[in-house]
Amino acid sequence: MTDPGGSERDVVALVVAAGQGTRLGGETPKQFRELGDRMLLTWAVQALARAPSVQRFVIVVTPGWEERVRHELARRAPHVRVAEVVSGGATRQDSVWHGLQAAPAASHLLVHDAARPFPTPELVESAIMAARRCGAATVALAVADTLMRADESTAQVLASATLERRGVWAIQTPQVFDASLLREAHVHAREQGLAATDDCSLVLALGRHVELVRGSSWNIKVTEPEDWPRAAWILRAREEEIERGDA
Repeated sequence: MTDPGGSERDVVALVVAAGQGTRLGGETPKQFRELGDRMLLTWAVQALARAPSVQRFVIVVTPGWEERVRHELARRAPHVRVAEVVSGGATRQDSVWHGLQAAPAASHLLVHDAARPFPTPELVESAIMAARRCGAATVALAVADTLMRADESTAQVLASATLERRGVWAIQTPQVFDASLLREAHVHAREQGLAATDDCSLVLALGRHVELVRGSSWNIKVTEPEDWPRAAWILRAREEEIERGDA
């Protein structure tokens, strides 16, 4: 199943599945729990693989899960070209760095959270096209809710200020980058001791631009316990669309 070859014209997807998933609860990290008949991770990989531009994958997993993930993908997604399955680090940023070291030659690198199982091919391709224009792009949604800053210094969580939401976007994945730019951003972060929860923040720290691609509310991240039934509902809806020929 391992495929080390490829072309520098390719887009390689780094799927980050190395977290502990503690907020969802349970002994098994959320990305390895089964949604329907396969791991949450597998749904994310298969969704990305439907985008024509994505050629190969590097999967970054929680240490100790490497062989189980290789077996799962070989059984459930044998058509997916996986270059490597590697262990992650202490933080998400470290895990992406591990993935970068294992990634084969490519023109662009796509980074996606395994906890987002439902990106559409159209969404993925839009992000790739934007990255080809700008060098870096991320799927995002304009914030619609009122935002307040909270004072959490006491037992009660009290609102302390209302924030301006104009121009504020909630960042999703996939995020896509010129391969050399993403590597430069991570090297710079390591040299400067910078920490971020996503890769676009590291690119911004270089003074480079990131294009925002309008995302979808269906592109949920499974994080809290209530997200699991939401994901199951979306999966059923998607399967019904496929049966009707609408997707």
